Amino acid sequence: MTSSRPRVAIAAACFVALMLGRRAPALAASALPPASAPPGASAVQVLPPAQVPPGRSPAVPSPVPPTAQTSTALAPAPESGTAPTMPAAIIPPEPPPAPRVVVTGDLTPPIESDHDAVVGTWGVEVRSVASTLPVFARRSSTGCPLTPAAAGAAPPAPTPGSTSSLTSDCPPIAVSMLSVRHWVTRNLALNAGVALALGGGSQGDRLLDTYFGFGPGVGLSILLGNWRHLAIAASPDLSLVWFKAAGSADATYVVDLRAELEGELHFGFIGVPALSLGLRSGMSLRMEKSTELTQWAAGVSGATTLRALVSDLTLRYYF
Repeated sequence: MTSSRPRVAIAAACFVALMLGRRAPALAASALPPASAPPGASAVQVLPPAQVPPGRSPAVPSPVPPTAQTSTALAPAPESGTAPTMPAAIIPPEPPPAPRVVVTGDLTPPIESDHDAVVGTWGVEVRSVASTLPVFARRSSTGCPLTPAAAGAAPPAPTPGSTSSLTSDCPPIAVSMLSVRHWVTRNLALNAGVALALGGGSQGDRLLDTYFGFGPGVGLSILLGNWRHLAIAASPDLSLVWFKAAGSADATYVVDLRAELEGELHFGFIGVPALSLGLRSGMSLRMEKSTELTQWAAGVSGATTLRALVSDLTLRYYF
């Protein structure tokens, strides 16, 4: 019995050496890449299942390849309760101080004014060009009607068919202009108009001269101030009127250049902001020329008296 134990040990050692000798070529071949693999391919290959000695359970392979386990680095999970760190916010530079602004009545109106309601519309108006200039006079002999002599005067003794008891009543003609105003923007308006005067007639068997006057007018309006119902504008304009008292009479001219301030009152307080009244006052330069008269004058124009306050009002309506 004692001599058989060394024999068994020697046989087991020979069996282990034989098994190791068989596996050595396979391990050497698996370490080299296959001949058909492209350059740079991985040299790691899956080994064939090892023979398990009887009585032992085979090891369960890992579902993740060894290369994936060793080459993938996972980022550490943030600790619970710790907020992720954010990059520092970039603080913009402080803006420069705002420029100083002089506050006016129309800088920040609380509600829309009547003037803002007529921006972009067309306003029609009638205004006087000149009041009773001598160049607009008709010929007293044939252009004006005759009236009875003033009371208390001693008229000459009438003769049959004579009109010596009548005197000529020939006041100058007041010329007016029909014009339009268009507010292109809130602060700028264009003005254009035409002056027209035409008249004539007869008295019994006596024909009166037919007079005619015509001329253009252009101008601007620049808004200076604006309140709820009132707008103030600077209104320079230029007008030229050609007048002829009769077909055989010489022509006369009037050139009128004005630089005025105009106050325009809208009737928005009664629900009609399109209707307004305008009143002008300023400086004027006027030249009158006729056959026997040429004169010019510069001075104040517009509402300089209580009478002019009513006669120089301009009625305007916007469409």
